[in-house]
Parts: sequence; C-alpha cells; structure tokens
Amino acid sequence: MKYLLVFTYLLVIFNATIANDLKQVDSLCIVADQLYKRSAYDSSKAVYSEALELAEASQDSSRIAGIWNSLGLVAFYQNDFPTSMRYFLMHLNYAELHKDKMTYADALTNVGRVYLWQNNLEKSLEFFDRAIEASLKGDDQLVLSKAYQNKGVFFWKKGAKDSSLYYMRKSLAISKILDDKIAVARLTSNVGILYGELEMYDSAIVSHKSALEVFEEAGDKFSIGKASNNLANVYLLSGNTDLARPLIAKGLDIGQALKNYDIQKISYENWLSFYRLTEIPDSIFRVVDSLKFTAERLVNESSTRQIHELQAKYESDKKEQQIANLELEKRSEEIKRTTYAIGLLLSLTIGGFIIFGLRYRIRKNRQIQQKEELIVKQQFQQYEFQLKTYTDRLVDKSSRIEELNQELELVKKEISGKCPSYDGTIDHLMQSSILTDDEWLRYKKLFSQVHPGFFAALRKSHSDLTDADERLLALTKLNLQTKEIAAMLGISADSVHKSRYRLRKKLKIDPGDFEELVATL
Repeated sequence: MKYLLVFTYLLVIFNATIANDLKQVDSLCIVADQLYKRSAYDSSKAVYSEALELAEASQDSSRIAGIWNSLGLVAFYQNDFPTSMRYFLMHLNYAELHKDKMTYADALTNVGRVYLWQNNLEKSLEFFDRAIEASLKGDDQLVLSKAYQNKGVFFWKKGAKDSSLYYMRKSLAISKILDDKIAVARLTSNVGILYGELEMYDSAIVSHKSALEVFEEAGDKFSIGKASNNLANVYLLSGNTDLARPLIAKGLDIGQALKNYDIQKISYENWLSFYRLTEIPDSIFRVVDSLKFTAERLVNESSTRQIHELQAKYESDKKEQQIANLELEKRSEEIKRTTYAIGLLLSLTIGGFIIFGLRYRIRKNRQIQQKEELIVKQQFQQYEFQLKTYTDRLVDKSSRIEELNQELELVKKEISGKCPSYDGTIDHLMQSSILTDDEWLRYKKLFSQVHPGFFAALRKSHSDLTDADERLLALTKLNLQTKEIAAMLGISADSVHKSRYRLRKKLKIDPGDFEELVATL
C-alpha cells in the first residue's frame, strides 16, 4: 500500500505539470491570435512556434493540429505558399485520421486557397466543393462562409463575374448573421471590386467606403492600404480625380511604411491613371522612376524569397530532427517510468502490467508505423508541390514583368515626343531576365526530386544534348503550354516551336513522337 501511494503521488505531479504546460499553450495562442489579426505576421509566427514546442512536449495532438493550421495561415498571408501548404496538409491529415468533422471542412478550404493562389484552379475548386459539402453536413456556418467566399474568388479568376458575385453575396450574408465585422468588411471590399468591374460605380463606392471604415476602426494597416487604393480606383474610373488623390497618397504611404511592394505597385498604377486624367506630364516622369524602383524590388524580392525558402527548409529539417531526438528521449523516460511503476506494484499487479506493456508496445509501434507512412506521403506531396509552386512562380514573375513592360511601353509613347532622352531609361527597365542560371539550378533540383533519373537517362541515351535542350525537354515533361515555356525562357512562342523542330531533328524522331519520348523518360 505504501508503494501504491508513492506511485499515485508521482502520477498526480506529472499530470499537474502537463496541465500547466497546456494552460501556457492556450495563453500563447491567444496572444498570437491578436498579433495575427493586426497583421503582425512575423511576431505571431514566433509566438505560435513557441506554443507548438510546448504542445509537442505535452503530446497534445489536438492543440498541435490547431497550431499547424494557424502557422499555415500566417505563411499564406506572407506569400510563403510551400510552408503554408505543408502545415495545411498536416492539419488535413490529422482531421482525416481522427475523423474530426469540426476541422475537416476548414482544412479542405485552406488547402484549396493555396491551390487557388498558385493558379491550380481545377484543384482548388475540387477542395472548395468538398469543404462546402462537409460544412453543410456539419452545419458549420463559419467554414461554409469561407468556402463560399473562396469559390467566389475562383470564379473571379475564371472571369465569370456574375457567378463570383453570387457566391460572394452568399458568404457575406452568412458573415453578417455571425456578426464577424472584419470578415464582413473583407467580403464587402471584394464585392465592391466586382461592382467596379461590372461598371456599377455607385454600388462599388458604397461597398469600399463601408469596408474602409471597419478596417480603420480595427487599425488593420494592410487592409486600409488595399481598401484606400480600391476606393481610389473606382473614383478614377468614374472621373472623380479630386476624391481619388488623397486615397492614393494614403495607400502609398502605408505600402512604404509596411514595405509591401504589392500595395506600392497598385498605388503607382493609380497615380499613372490619375496623371493621365489630369494631364500633368511632368509628374509622370516621377511615377515612372518609382515604378522602375518597385519593379526592381519585385524581381529582387523573388530571389530573396527563394533564399528564405531554402533557409526555412533547413530550419524545418533541423527542427524535425530535434523533435525525433526528443521523442526518443521521451520514450526512454516512459520506459523508465513504466519499469519503476512495475517495481512499486510488483506484489499487486505483475500480470496486469505485463499485459499493459505488451498492448502499449503494439499500439506505439502501430502509431510509429502510421506516422512514418504519413511522413513519406507528405514528403512526396511536398516535393511535388514545391516543383509546381516554383514553376507557377516563374510563370507569374514573367507575366508581371510582361504587364509592367506593356504599361511602360504606353508611357514611353506618351512622353517620347516631349523627352526623347528618357527613352533609354525606360528601355533599360523593360529588359528583364526571366529564367536565370541560379533559378535553373534550383528548378533542376526540385524537378529531380519529383522525376529522379530524368536527366541521367537523357545524357545516357543522347550525350550530345545542350543545356538549352535539357531545359526544353524538362519543361515539356511538366505538360506546360508553349506560351508558358516561352515566358519562362524569355523567348517568343515561335522560337519555342523552332527549338522543338531542331531538337526533333537532332533526336531523329517524328513530330508525333516528341511528347511520347519525353513521357517515357
């Protein structure tokens, strides 16, 4: 009886320690949530990470999954889509494994959002429809509203504005019932943009004004910057330049303060429209200089982001190794505690502890096996997603540069007669390299993780291939369209066709056998 009381006392202390850790986890998450709502993403990420370490030490799977979801949202709003997808997939796998209906629909929606912003539209629609179905079954109005909103964005990207407006209004109606002011404001802003594109300017102005008031009351600087530019854009479209001017200046000031180059780019584009309408040509020169600077920062930001991704991957791998070592130490401690308990209660329950130990080991081995299978599955999904993300990023980068070049070409025509010497500056701005050597090495590494042995097979069967031939064959392997390949290589679509023709002659194959050859490698 004496040993039983000692064991019970130690067990109570152990459980009390875990309970205190979990309270600290909940407190940290509350702080991180408030930072996230104020768009302080770096700070919220740090606090969530600290909470995750405590939750993992306590082995509370429910809290761990919740923090995964929160970290995924932070990464999403920082445009770190690979990290965001990794956390969202972990959250989704948890919900599926534990049959957690409350989080399953929300996890589906978040995965769909990442696919949507990577322009994988069909895949995103699949996840949104699954989320809507799960939300209706579970009567989860909050997640249903999010799913409707993102489906509206899907139709927006597809150019189906009426369908987009329909789903945005459904989402807005639910958010009003739930009395979520920030969600209502963001949806109202989206509806306002749609009204503007449909040339319903009065309705657009009312929507943007309403959203801007809520964002200002909440102190959300990022949303204030975007909403100010959205309202200014509608005023410009409707010819109210006097009302647009202070809003553009306000949006630009916020973009510069936050160092957000997307907001700055939108502000400069609004300034260009403003000066064209007010016919102040001298000011256009200043805006062109600002656009040049912003364009260079956008290109540099893309390279910097790749470096950050590599650093993040290294830190992630390092952390996973630390977690694995920690789990080994925990297992060792568990074995020691179990052995000690058996010694204390040997006279009472020898047979019972033996059975318990066997069941525990079987269950633990099964959990380890399931976890290892899940890790392998997630690793391949991650490699596949990283390749898709990097490909889409390069295509998106080239598209943005192309759009900016078209804008500058128009400006060049307007000012060439007034200031011919300025043409050289604009021409220099319009010359941008799409796929650099460093980017190709990074791309080749990601490609080899998804399609191992591809380049080795090429060199073995065709030793006379050039680096340019390898690039063309690799991009063809991903089923990219001719236009996308041309954009990534920085050449015309006609040049891509000519390169394929020369490559077919070198490989001595018929035109119809080219894609078949690439598919078999």
